[in-house]
Amino acid sequence: MNEIDHPAISKFFNIIVPEYILPDLSTLRIDVRPDDLIYQSGCTVATAMMCFSIIDLIGYLINPDINTKKRNTSENMEYAFSKSAGLFPAEYAKYSEILIKIFRHGIMHQIFPKASGISKPHPPNDSLIFYITGDKPHLNVDVLTDDIIEILVDFYVILENNNELATRMEERLSILQKDDAEQLSEFRNVLDSESDKIKITYTTTTTTTA
Repeated sequence: MNEIDHPAISKFFNIIVPEYILPDLSTLRIDVRPDDLIYQSGCTVATAMMCFSIIDLIGYLINPDINTKKRNTSENMEYAFSKSAGLFPAEYAKYSEILIKIFRHGIMHQIFPKASGISKPHPPNDSLIFYITGDKPHLNVDVLTDDIIEILVDFYVILENNNELATRMEERLSILQKDDAEQLSEFRNVLDSESDKIKITYTTTTTTTA
């Protein structure tokens, strides 16, 4: 894959993924663990939110439907989980509707999954994407995170051998960059005004305390 022909992809996989996304995912996965006494404080919801946001983005970038949009979350995520995409283990395609409607929509729109749970479980449940506690299914966010990390690490190699996919992703990353720039330009005056207020407040406070 020629980096000159695909500058947006190059930036994404050489800067954004290794310098921001992977370190955050690794920290949430490895360093942030639930308290063994109360089994809380594991950042399970926050970790799942990040994971689902990444899946949503990847689904949009690789979806072969030429009419798909970034806002088509369910369709894009369903494709990311599908056998056709070839990214996730087969069980994700089997449970895609549950993952999207119960877990993704639940935590994104109402903070918690719908009548279910998200956790970082101990053995023997630590290798399962889902397990049952009482009458409620729980999503194993450790497994979800590990699978996403593996996908992100391997994805650049996939693109090097698939020019059609690389071209599609380059076009859609460019669309996102264009849309972001247009929205930022739309609110530039507001942001500049607020930035000036912050500078003035900080300067005044610093001068007063000095």
